[in-house]
Amino acid sequence: MRSVISFAEGLALVCTIAISAATAQEQILTLSELKPGEPPDPEAIRMIDRLRGWTIVEFTFFYTTDGARTWSKVPADPSRFLPEGPWGVMTEGGAWSVAVGSGRESGRQKLLRMMPGSPTELLPLPCDEICVVGSVAFDPVGRKGLLIELVHTDSIFYKIYAFRTVDGGHRWVGTAAPDTTVFRGDVDLNWSADEHALVVGASGFFVTRDFGKTWEKIPQTRFPAVLSEQDSDPFSILFVRPHKGWLRTSRGRILWTEDDGMSWNVSAFIEERNPRLLGRDQWVSFPDDRNGLIVVNGQVLMTRDGGASWSPLTPPDERFWSVCCAGNQCLLTSQTRVAEFTLDK
Repeated sequence: MRSVISFAEGLALVCTIAISAATAQEQILTLSELKPGEPPDPEAIRMIDRLRGWTIVEFTFFYTTDGARTWSKVPADPSRFLPEGPWGVMTEGGAWSVAVGSGRESGRQKLLRMMPGSPTELLPLPCDEICVVGSVAFDPVGRKGLLIELVHTDSIFYKIYAFRTVDGGHRWVGTAAPDTTVFRGDVDLNWSADEHALVVGASGFFVTRDFGKTWEKIPQTRFPAVLSEQDSDPFSILFVRPHKGWLRTSRGRILWTEDDGMSWNVSAFIEERNPRLLGRDQWVSFPDDRNGLIVVNGQVLMTRDGGASWSPLTPPDERFWSVCCAGNQCLLTSQTRVAEFTLDK
């Protein structure tokens, strides 16, 4: 078992690091070792602002309201639905996640909506026994959302159906869907800006700019050659600012877009195959248009010019896997700790 900080209630953040434009000087305050029986290392931390944020540890959500100094555990769902799959945070302070049932509810999928100090909502999704949830995405507020469902065909493929909501998932209505079939688990939905979203599947990229009313398939001629290589399917896509997102392929190539995914630019980064990297890890984050952090081969790099150039921020011998920035505060998760970085602007 790796030695990492515990996210039990009341655990203090392990260290603070101040960053200037040219240097990074570390001042370790405390380092808490993992105790037997406590949760292992957290997945991605996602901050809403400098004070409020969420993380997930072994199917359990934790939230902070004091800038990640202390964390509170969300009580387990008594109906035995566990968060599994896409999850995100909302500007009003809450978080959402797709949840999968166990026991008598085995295989059923619902939507969890959580808010500090309020009971967890467990909402039905418009999917019966013949379909599965492919992916879900919400706008930053958490009210408008799109849902991709997969229905098995006579072959090994699944047909895509789409739904949308304007009330946070309490009510879903059918809408147009990308005209394609995919393998199960081989579809990704990302909210890129306003009513814009991107669906990625084995058969291509599809963009909507009208909240799912219509979808446009992006011609293959717009893609760089690295997206046509063997085993080059998109592994993870994260939109960090309106219309601007980053893509990591299964072969470790990293690309970026500034037009909702209609076209992609190839970066100089090449990520090694990393068994720890999960598709939902927060491996790139921009608090504004110019400042940003990215994890490449476990090392954190920083940009001050919107991604045109990057410089190392952490030593190469410590492997980080998650970064999240809000305002000038950035939280980084490594194999041994969670660190806070303050960007001097």
